[in-house]
Amino acid sequence: PTARRYLDGTSVDYPPQQPARSFGRTPAGDFVRYDTATPGAPNDAAGTPVTLATVTFSHARGLYDAPFALTLRTDDRTAAIRYTLDGSAPTGTHGTLYAEPIAIAGTAVVRAVAVAPTAAPGPVATQTYIFPAAVMRQPAAPPGAPATWGTHQIDFGGYRAGDAVQADYA
Repeated sequence: PTARRYLDGTSVDYPPQQPARSFGRTPAGDFVRYDTATPGAPNDAAGTPVTLATVTFSHARGLYDAPFALTLRTDDRTAAIRYTLDGSAPTGTHGTLYAEPIAIAGTAVVRAVAVAPTAAPGPVATQTYIFPAAVMRQPAAPPGAPATWGTHQIDFGGYRAGDAVQADYA
């Protein structure tokens, strides 16, 4: 091993860890991820940034009455942005690669993540944009919506356990 095993006595808040990788500190003091474990020996010199920054949105979540162009941004110039509009979490391989502003003309859930081959993905950021006028026009029973919401779990108030719970969209 080495005569100097510890860089300092600083308390460290560890980020989420990844399998088969170690978390450490460079001689310059930067916290990085090491892709090659070196148990009982100094870390190799090349570490990668631990995680990328959170994607920022040009428009805050909320209620809107007019369409707008949504711009996504990350502070890391080497990172790409992937986003989804179906509520699923984007990853390095899942989601649309962001290239231009996204047209938001109706209620939408936008989820985005910064990704790069040299770093762990940033946290998934989510913004929901609601257009109340469109919400008020939606049908009481949306097409394709289920007719039941599972089954009752207990006997109570005239309902019996095991009976279907009728959907109520009104």
